[in-house]
Amino acid sequence: MKTRLDDWQAGGLSKQYLIEKLEETDGLLEVCEAESAPAGWRCNWSRKEKQYYYIHEISETSPGRTRKRT
Repeated sequence: MKTRLDDWQAGGLSKQYLIEKLEETDGLLEVCEAESAPAGWRCNWSRKEKQYYYIHEISETSPGRTRKRT
C-alpha cells in the first residue's frame, strides 16, 4: 500500500481509485484475520505494537497481555 500512497501523493492516482484499493485491501485483511484465528479466538492488529495478537472470545483475554481488551 505504501507504493499506492506514494503514487497518489505524486498525482499518479485519483483519490477515488486509492479509496477503492484501500477498501479492497481492508476487506482482504478482514478475511485473512478471521481465517487465521483458531476457533474461539479472534485476531486483532495493534497499531502501537505493529503486530497481530489473539483475543479469546469468551474471556476477552490475550496470552501475554496484561490488559483486558474490549
